[in-house]
Amino acid sequence: MPGPWQVVGRSVRGASHVRVDLENQDAIGWLPPQGFGSSVFLTLADGHGSPRSFRSAIGADQAVQVSKALATDLLAMAPVGRDLSLAKARLEQDAPKWIVREWRTRVDAHLAEYPFTTEEIDRVRNRDGDRGVDLITRDPYVAYGTTLVAAVASDAFMAFWQIGGGDILIVSPVGDVGQPIPRDEALIANETTSLCSADAWRLFHVGFAYSNAPPGDP
Repeated sequence: MPGPWQVVGRSVRGASHVRVDLENQDAIGWLPPQGFGSSVFLTLADGHGSPRSFRSAIGADQAVQVSKALATDLLAMAPVGRDLSLAKARLEQDAPKWIVREWRTRVDAHLAEYPFTTEEIDRVRNRDGDRGVDLITRDPYVAYGTTLVAAVASDAFMAFWQIGGGDILIVSPVGDVGQPIPRDEALIANETTSLCSADAWRLFHVGFAYSNAPPGDP
């Protein structure tokens, strides 16, 4: 029988992307694959899609895969009735650096197999000038730039991690609403932090809570 959690999600190509014939540059993923279970995980990555981030659809997909791997580790470390300190420490002390490192490793592998093409470079130059070309030449991660937000929920604990824009809300059985990760006041208008940012691990926000704690409480 299905457990108490259900996940429903879909990534849709936006109207502005349709108008200018841009691909969908977002990615979504969850565990378990069928969307039901006593433990669930959901993650979203929003590729930047700017002229300089022309491979952000790939960057978003890789971010989702890395996020899934972390969630699998956390759920394996903290079954119901066990000490949750290891999972909490993994999230708070190691996860941001690990996510950035793993994402960049995957980007490096993709770039080694598929170097930037002349057509890609020319599109950057036409839309962003030589300055844009110089940037992605010096820092190719920019081409794959994406945000990332994730939530794990189990009978024992909840865990959250985020870089860039987006909101996570928790609604209790009685309708109380909490925000486990407060809005980043540094994000203004379309400006965002990103997995491609310098020292991206420092820009992560994480949260860990016991499943029976009120929304927003540690």
